[in-house]
Amino acid sequence: MQINTLLLYSAYTDQMSYFDDWIDAFKDHANFRAECINVFNRSESFFLEIKNKIKNYELIVLHHSMNGDTLNI
Repeated sequence: MQINTLLLYSAYTDQMSYFDDWIDAFKDHANFRAECINVFNRSESFFLEIKNKIKNYELIVLHHSMNGDTLNI
């Protein structure tokens, strides 16, 4: 059985390939049905849409790119 998973990440740089490795690992893992969403430079309405979708997921993961350098996101 797969866990319905939302992974939120912030792709603000292409200099850290290990960020992509974590995202790919969730996408490819047999135990997760992962929707991976880049939240970098998104509108406020986009975040409201995400907020409304949260109830549809069993697991929500905030990728370390969301708070590794700043807590603004």
